[in-house]
Amino acid sequence: MINGIVAAAVRFNGLTISMPAPARHSDILRRLYDIDPSAAIECQQGFIDRDGDFLDRESAKTLVAVTGQQTIRATHATQLFSEDLW
Repeated sequence: MINGIVAAAVRFNGLTISMPAPARHSDILRRLYDIDPSAAIECQQGFIDRDGDFLDRESAKTLVAVTGQQTIRATHATQLFSEDLW
């Protein structure tokens, strides 16, 4: 089955910022911090799906379950973390 989630991402001030897997949210936040230190507090963490859409952690967890995307662990019951995928 084609994977549904392809990258970790954050949404900040109307922008969606992502890095390709196996980058994690912390990798994105470190770079974003250099631009605006408040980004780590104010951003929304999530993922990019194969269609390029931003999904919050809860929606991403649902997509992984529906598509049968392989995970290596289940860190949280209702939210997806990049550590669950790569």
